[in-house]
Amino acid sequence: MHELQQTNADLCIGSFECHTNGQIQSKRDIEEFVDLSNREIIQKLLIRVIAPFHQNAMLFSRGLLQRVGQMDPEMLRSQDKDFAIRLLQNSTETIFIEDSVYIYNRYSRSLEKRLANRLRGMKYKLVLIRKYFSGWRRFIFLSWGIVVGIGKFIHDLFGTYKK
Repeated sequence: MHELQQTNADLCIGSFECHTNGQIQSKRDIEEFVDLSNREIIQKLLIRVIAPFHQNAMLFSRGLLQRVGQMDPEMLRSQDKDFAIRLLQNSTETIFIEDSVYIYNRYSRSLEKRLANRLRGMKYKLVLIRKYFSGWRRFIFLSWGIVVGIGKFIHDLFGTYKK
């Protein structure tokens, strides 16, 4: 909040940590975004295998919220990504904080729930790509999204999360 008050920015994105069973597993730093345009950040958000930042690590002005509107209730998954994209598209100035401002806790879930969530997540990620890209970019990002989604599905099926 202090950073937003000290600048003319209307969007602030901070780093975040992933915890499992109370232990820090990883920290996602946002320093790589400092020199990128919001359009480039949106592309990274949609094509990265692992989310480059968490939408809960974003703080935005009331004016920006009024410009973009609320989350889309029609999207059963990825409504936070859609909302983050609209924030980035409409932000006049985006700033970044290296400190972790959000902790994402991972909990064990059954394989069946993980696979069902993975399929829903893949479907809605493809919806977002179709919504925000056209032409050759849409084709490339859709293809990449399918490859990544299948890879994550296989990882969940046979990988370290299998329980």
